[in-house]
Amino acid sequence: MKKINLEQIVQASLLLFIVAIGVLLRFSNEIPNFTPMFAIALFSGFMFKNRILAFGTPLLIQLISDYFIGFHQDIFAVYLSFSLISLIGYLNKEKYSFKNSIVYSIASSILFFILTNFSVWITSGFYSYSFSGLIEAYTMAIPFYRNTLISAVLYSTIIFGAYSLFLNSKKENALI
Repeated sequence: MKKINLEQIVQASLLLFIVAIGVLLRFSNEIPNFTPMFAIALFSGFMFKNRILAFGTPLLIQLISDYFIGFHQDIFAVYLSFSLISLIGYLNKEKYSFKNSIVYSIASSILFFILTNFSVWITSGFYSYSFSGLIEAYTMAIPFYRNTLISAVLYSTIIFGAYSLFLNSKKENALI
């Protein structure tokens, strides 16, 4: 029988907490594109050593909430975006700093903007299939990007800030 250590219990608890908070906040989302998903995807990639947890956590939140909210034609671009955002966190585990978490959250929001709005241009039929149509699709999405950027930075500040406080309190307690 395999022993479960404290780190596994903490990771499982963290995973359940993140999924629950992520789903609840997606349901209570009153502001378009104002979501913790960017920070959660980045943090999951950074936090979990296990690749399934690192990449699966934000996708699980999306799947659960999309089941109730509704699936849409650009879902592939959204899921791909969150997978790539998790990859950013996963590849930069060794470079963690609070400052980098903010930089990566800004990069994540830009990545999401580019991929999802490209998908809207291709799938929606609202825009002509030309360079000017593509520019129009991105231009029309700018008001939504503001919420994306603010939420990415705000939630990353909260999540990574809490993580930094936890690490610092652990160091201080180790000296006692």
